Amino acid sequence: MNNRCYLINAPAGSGKTTFIHNKIMEITLAEPKAKILCITYTNRAMNELNERFQYYSNNNLEVYTIHSFVNNFIDIYFKNRKIIDEYFIVYKNEISSIIENQNDEKNLNKISKYKEKYGEKISFEIVKSNVLKIYYNETNFNGYLYGGLSHDELIRFFNIICNKYENILFKLANIYDYIFIDEYQDTPFYVLETFYNALKYSKSKLYLLGDRMQQIYDNNNQEFDRLLRNFNTNINLKYNYRSTDKIVKVLNNIYGNEKYIQESKANDNYIQSKVLCIITDDYESITNEFKDYYKLFLLNSEKYNQIGARTLYSSISSISDYSFNGKYNVSDALNSNIEENKDALFKPMYIINYIVEMYNKNNFGAIIRVIQKYNKIFDIVKINISDFSQIKNLKLYIKKIHDEYYNKDNSISDFLIKIQLLKQEYFDIITQNTEYEQVMNTKISEFVNYVNYIKNSDCSTQHGVKGEGHDNILFVSESSTNPNINIYEFYKLYSKKNICMDDLDMFNKLYLISINKLEEKIGISINKLKKESYDKFYFEINETIQEIYDSLNSYEYFDLIKDKYNIYISKPNVTSLKDFLKKGYFTSILFAYKIFYVGCSRARKNLVVLIKKSNIVDYQKELIKKLEDIGFEVVIK
Repeated sequence: MNNRCYLINAPAGSGKTTFIHNKIMEITLAEPKAKILCITYTNRAMNELNERFQYYSNNNLEVYTIHSFVNNFIDIYFKNRKIIDEYFIVYKNEISSIIENQNDEKNLNKISKYKEKYGEKISFEIVKSNVLKIYYNETNFNGYLYGGLSHDELIRFFNIICNKYENILFKLANIYDYIFIDEYQDTPFYVLETFYNALKYSKSKLYLLGDRMQQIYDNNNQEFDRLLRNFNTNINLKYNYRSTDKIVKVLNNIYGNEKYIQESKANDNYIQSKVLCIITDDYESITNEFKDYYKLFLLNSEKYNQIGARTLYSSISSISDYSFNGKYNVSDALNSNIEENKDALFKPMYIINYIVEMYNKNNFGAIIRVIQKYNKIFDIVKINISDFSQIKNLKLYIKKIHDEYYNKDNSISDFLIKIQLLKQEYFDIITQNTEYEQVMNTKISEFVNYVNYIKNSDCSTQHGVKGEGHDNILFVSESSTNPNINIYEFYKLYSKKNICMDDLDMFNKLYLISINKLEEKIGISINKLKKESYDKFYFEINETIQEIYDSLNSYEYFDLIKDKYNIYISKPNVTSLKDFLKKGYFTSILFAYKIFYVGCSRARKNLVVLIKKSNIVDYQKELIKKLEDIGFEVVIK
């Protein structure tokens, strides 16, 4: 066990932020000169910590989000020729592909813009010579021809150069005496790996805090999972400061792990808490009954259709990063938190929405400040008061933005071209990505509809409320293919078995590893198999199927696919094989389990769960008993 590395995995509401605050205070009192770094996953979490320390003057404490820390730390190296050369080693294939395929539709605009800036000749060496500094472009796009790093690649490149150049890793190790990383379960594994590797150069201590039950995105890495086994896990946060005793008991049962059983320390334990499950096919009328409840939906395509944003949803879904099995989902692109939104298009769109709101309030000072704050995105000359002979001209310009924003004839592209507020090079980043063409052609009114919906709605996505608490929660049970969440398969499993996240997660990983090995063996993914390719690899497939059965059939979760295995064995063909080996099957159940827990854990005083009666016909009796056993009152309507 490494006593300089601490892993604090604690359920929702257990005061992880309070622990960080108290631990930092404790360290500071004992070691006034200790340098402390705290990295959080979101701006919201960073601001919460900064607020806690706002009256405490300590120049030895630094609080960052992941991206702001990484950019701040490695920016000084971005002009170094060795680091620039490393950039061109790492991204050589991507850059060469653009240059060698200039006539591809997706590259035409990129090449044209590049030639406008640097001349007609273009080659890998010319591109390399023109890049004098690497930069973080603060979007989800890479500016490969210009040395631009996206959100994800900034983190990956940080890991690469830290581990290649020991002096950089040495510097990272010796700046700080204590390093805290919050929400470790959602932090890219190579960030955690970099800090872990840095410890060998110093006596620093590393604290990872989070809750794997609240990990929605699959950022796990088997190598780092092995490293985590060396961490000290003796620190337990056993008190829940958010929810009443009645809700905490339900959460303990859902969590299913005795190691993480909590005791309520909420201030509201004197109230009569409602913990209710309603089984009904009439979601609409039940939802209307609980008007003062904060409602948690998946916000699937049907929801977007109801709010007048169907094309917006489908166009964003067509982008690879937001598509089925993409890195993110549509809700991430449409995150209304400006600081947290990483999308190159929707981040400025939300800022413009804020500008329109400030115009309606006649607050031109706020407009100027927000434009100046985001000067990498907006053409500050357009909005600088010194460029206007009179305040009247400024008002006319903002009025134009306001009017075009509400012009239902405008597409998003029409709107941005007409107002000419975005910097040309930033606008080019968006337009050069052909995947955004459909989104840009969507009517701006759909974006306005969506903004109005979330502004006036008392609801959220079920994974969009991590870290939040609400007095009254209404959890609406829904399934989705994007994100891949099958809530009713989860309920079916839960009605028959006690579930522990660690066990289900381990089985899912073993299942996926088995499928991946088979795909590597035959050189083709299972979902792309046709009869011809199946026949070609028949013996290899069946040999591996037997290995999968031998290695997994002793696990209780295998029961969920045992019938599919038997069907394949009795009638082996490509259809029954695909039905047996579905990569997303256990993942969809695991994510549903986590979503159910996260949603329920948001409730402070009252919790109501809606379940569709027609979807649980085969196991309604068993599910009702299970829900009652874990602490719900069940009502059928």
